[in-house]
Amino acid sequence: MSKLKCKAMTIDGKDIGTWGLKLSEGSLSEWLKLPKRKTADYNNWAESDGIEPDLSTVEWEETKIGLQFILQGSTMQEYAQNYRSLLSTLSDKGAREISAYGLTRKLRMDQCTAYDRGNTYLEQGKGMGSIAVSLYEEEPEIYESIPDNGISLRGYYAINGYDLADFGIGGECEDEEILRYPGMKTPFTDGNEYDLSTMVTKHKDVKLSFWWMAETMDDFIRNRMALLWQLSRTGTLDLYIKSVGGTVAAYYTECTSFEASIYAGGRVGARMTLSFTIPVVSWVDAGGTSMYRVLLDNDLGLLADENGNVIVFN
Repeated sequence: MSKLKCKAMTIDGKDIGTWGLKLSEGSLSEWLKLPKRKTADYNNWAESDGIEPDLSTVEWEETKIGLQFILQGSTMQEYAQNYRSLLSTLSDKGAREISAYGLTRKLRMDQCTAYDRGNTYLEQGKGMGSIAVSLYEEEPEIYESIPDNGISLRGYYAINGYDLADFGIGGECEDEEILRYPGMKTPFTDGNEYDLSTMVTKHKDVKLSFWWMAETMDDFIRNRMALLWQLSRTGTLDLYIKSVGGTVAAYYTECTSFEASIYAGGRVGARMTLSFTIPVVSWVDAGGTSMYRVLLDNDLGLLADENGNVIVFN
């Protein structure tokens, strides 16, 4: 399948084509990659399985984005002016509002990472070269959105009740990664011997590989926002995994790899790897201590319902 040329980009509402610039296709993956979540604080009790993370808020790491441009000028003077205009605009005080592929982001200049003036048109008095810059996004814009125009391959993964197919996302086979037994916490020791009366498991970090399809870029951007909205929820996510046979409590940490392309007809495809932390691995039992809160009466003791079950609450 042949790839299409990139759409135009604007910086503070100005089309970069007026500066003789064209955004390189190599920038697409950087532009669409999902942000990384800041590490959540957590308690790691020695006597309990897994960890107890504080998921009451969601904060994001700064996202570094690399963009590549083709730079042209009808004369060498115009070429040089276009070069200066781009860098002076990007490095101006404050953040720039940059839009491309239907996605708008507020970015600040980091540095010019590469520059090649080229010599293709020097004999004709014209200029052509390439320039690469890196920019930072301090906080991603995330708002409530629901998925639409997904795919039909369903039943493998779901997040908070939404099948990932609703977003146009399908999963690779990850049985080995998901079902691999978690590590064990170091038992208590007095310096001479270990207390092996209680054995508990560590939490589990998993990397899941997905492919992503959309009929149009608009569909992809909408479903990207819908996915981000789910990943940015406080508390744990309800992550359904078919190979586990049920739903596990997890939270998103980062997108470790992302590669996107635009194909003939305007279809968009991507492959990505997402990392999740599972605080307590619930589909294995290595012992440990389960801690509950129950209703207790000073005279009657533990309170039970009409069926004789002790009343337990979260």
